[in-house]
Amino acid sequence: MDREIKFRLLKNGKVVGYMALMPICREGKRLIWKYSENGTDGWSGAGNAVIDFDVAESYTGLKDKNGTEIYEGTKLSYENFECCEICTVYWDEEDASWRVDFGDNTDCTLSDLEKSLITVIGTVHDTEQP
Repeated sequence: MDREIKFRLLKNGKVVGYMALMPICREGKRLIWKYSENGTDGWSGAGNAVIDFDVAESYTGLKDKNGTEIYEGTKLSYENFECCEICTVYWDEEDASWRVDFGDNTDCTLSDLEKSLITVIGTVHDTEQP
């Protein structure tokens, strides 16, 4: 099974689009990317397009219980049998794995969480409204 190579693009903390490697170009030395504003439809070849972004967050290849894609920097609600916890997805270079940080000096691998118990609730870039 092929995992999609995708990135969520942000400018000033706001999602401005998504980029994905086109499946037909995985062989050889040339990479061709496609672009979409919402990441689900309207994909087109990026070609020589200039897309203004300052952060590219990697797609983990995983989805939550509702089918929402999980990217680096995604905030998740984890509803285990004891309580509902909020955690943030990050890439751990040392372990070469996607991990989640619960904010209290505890973390685990993203794959350790039961898919049916996690829901995407936002990103680390979201600001709370007063």
